[in-house]
Amino acid sequence: MRPAKKLGQNFLHDQNLARWIVEQAQIVPDDFVLEIGPGLGALTSEILKRGARLLALEKDARLANFLREKFHDPRFELRYCDALDFDTRILFAERNVKVIGNLPYYIASQLLFHFV
Repeated sequence: MRPAKKLGQNFLHDQNLARWIVEQAQIVPDDFVLEIGPGLGALTSEILKRGARLLALEKDARLANFLREKFHDPRFELRYCDALDFDTRILFAERNVKVIGNLPYYIASQLLFHFV
């Protein structure tokens, strides 16, 4: 599957880098993780290996369908939506959440302001 340029996608293919990113986030089994733009699931698989609960937000229907087929873990939930339209107030009010993602450059600032 090729990245959609109109969405600014760039897929993380290096599993060693994905593992390192998840290690730096210090994700442990009790964590609840929000992943923005999971793409092909490089970070997703590393997060699930650590036993955390994961909610992934994917804007691209092709990728959302791909991820639903790839991951059947009960700790994995996927929402097909734009992260900028996702209401995080309830999510963040109920628990501590770690946010992770391989973000498209053009949207990173908007997402940070949205989640703060």
